[in-house]
Amino acid sequence: MNTKIHLVSMIVDIYEDDFENGTGKHTGCGYSESIGETFDSMEQVGAYLKRNFNIEDFGVDEDEKRIWSSKTVADHSDAQNGGWFEATQSELERWHKGELMLYSEDYYFNYLEVAT
Repeated sequence: MNTKIHLVSMIVDIYEDDFENGTGKHTGCGYSESIGETFDSMEQVGAYLKRNFNIEDFGVDEDEKRIWSSKTVADHSDAQNGGWFEATQSELERWHKGELMLYSEDYYFNYLEVAT
């Protein structure tokens, strides 16, 4: 019997991320959405995550049937077309020096294994 991986949904939460102290307070921002895509392998899931969410590294919790990843992002809500964007090299350097607050954008993908 073969099994496929069916991505059910995605949950994203954003937390303050102090370089010295790590993640902290939840920003109140995030979102969730249904996915409903089925793949033959975890490698295909990885290609989907890279293509659709620019996620290259992820972990898999087989017991919880959850895939997780995170990105360091900056808050550009005051800029034109603002929002959460992956931190630039300059922003990362300022963050390392304690001059800028960046954020951890945490992704959780729930999946099912489907027998075929």
